[in-house]
Amino acid sequence: MLKNLKAAREDGDAYARASAAISDYCVRSAGSKRLADLILSFGRQIARYAKLSLAAPERRRQSLGRWRDLVAATVSGDAPAAERLARQLVLETRDTAFKMLSTTAPSGRGR
Repeated sequence: MLKNLKAAREDGDAYARASAAISDYCVRSAGSKRLADLILSFGRQIARYAKLSLAAPERRRQSLGRWRDLVAATVSGDAPAAERLARQLVLETRDTAFKMLSTTAPSGRGR
């Protein structure tokens, strides 16, 4: 799945799909169907913002680096690092989407 992310890094839409796929895999592999259903439901609701965030080439480069580190932490069993990296991925996506929306919002709106 990391290979798919790397291969898609030049195409925002393809990268967003690959990122969603690896996220889906991680959530479903955590062992709780109920929690996975909740997280994935929320993920579907915010997918457009993740896609918006990943439209920026710099954000895709940053995301790919985080995913590499997250996979390494997970494989090595470093749960605290994996949690920190997963949170960073989410927060960086949020922050980038907010920044992009704030620069494109019509004057007087979105405040």
